Amino acid sequence: MCKSNLGNILEIANKFKDKKSCLEFIANRRWKDTPTCPICGHQEVYKFKTRFIYKCKDCKKQFSPLKNTIFDNSKIPLQKWMIALYLHTSHKKGISSVQLSKDIGITQKSAWYVLGRIRNLILKGTMELDEKFEGHVEIDETYVGGKEKNKHQSKKTKGTQGRSTKTKTAVVGILERGGKIRAKKITKVDGENLLPIARENITTNSIIFTDEWRGYIQLKYHFEHQKVNHGAKQYVDGDAHVNTVEGFWSQFKRSIYGIYHSVSPKHLDFYINENTFRYNTRHMGCIQRMEYLLTMNNDKRLMYNELIAA
Repeated sequence: MCKSNLGNILEIANKFKDKKSCLEFIANRRWKDTPTCPICGHQEVYKFKTRFIYKCKDCKKQFSPLKNTIFDNSKIPLQKWMIALYLHTSHKKGISSVQLSKDIGITQKSAWYVLGRIRNLILKGTMELDEKFEGHVEIDETYVGGKEKNKHQSKKTKGTQGRSTKTKTAVVGILERGGKIRAKKITKVDGENLLPIARENITTNSIIFTDEWRGYIQLKYHFEHQKVNHGAKQYVDGDAHVNTVEGFWSQFKRSIYGIYHSVSPKHLDFYINENTFRYNTRHMGCIQRMEYLLTMNNDKRLMYNELIAA
C-alpha cells in the first residue's frame, strides 16, 4: 500500500460514505472552483440547489460532474467506484478483476470493465506527457510471454531463444534517474525502432546507459552513450548501469505473472502504463494519486464494445 493521510480501506469507505461525498470529491478535482460545461466549454454555469446538477448559461444543457468521465452512465454506485480506484492505484502490483469483484461486490465482468476504464484513463493521460527526459537516462528492454521451457513439447516453438519475438512481445523502457519512466511495446528490438524512440523522448545533451545489445549501437552518433556488458557479467562500470530500469521490469513482471497471470498483446499497453503510472507517482499518497488520476478525466470514457473489439 502507498503512503496516505488515509491509512486503510475503512477510512476510504468512510470518506466516500454516500453519493454526495463522491460527487463533491469528483467535482472539486475536476473543476476546482470553476465548473465548466463539458458540452460547450462555457464557464458560466448554475448549480441546482436540490440536486448535484449544473446548467450551462450558454447552451442551456444540464450536466453532472460525471459527464464525459470514466463514471459516466455507469450503473455501479460511485462509492464502489472510489474504492476500486483506491485499490487499483494503491496496490503495488495491481488487483485482478476476480479479486476486485469480491472486494466491492460486483460481477467479475463488471470489475474487468471498471479496471479497463481506469487503465484507459491512465493510458490516455500518459500519452499527453510530451516533455523530454534529460540527464542520466537508462534504456532497456524486456519480453512478455510464456517461457518455452515451461511449455509442453508439442507446443514449443523453435528459434525463440534470446530476443526473439516469435512467441513474446517486446517492451522498451526509458528511465530518467531520479525521475520518471516511459515504456511501450515494440515490434522488433533493433536500431530502426530504438533510435527514433530515444530521439523522441531524450534531449541530445543527455547521457544514455544501455547494455551491449547491438540495437543500441546507433545511439553513439546522437548522444553520449555508455554501456555495460552483461554477456561478460559486467553490471556496473562507474555511472554506467541499467539496474534502475531493471528494478522496474522486476516489479512489472511480478504484476503480470503474479496478479494477472496472462496478458494478451492487444491489452498489454494498458498494463504497461498502469505500472509506469504507479512508478511515476510513487512519491504521492493514495488520495493524492486518486486526485491526480481524476484530473485526466475529460472525455476519457472507454466503451465496452471498444474494450472487447478485435
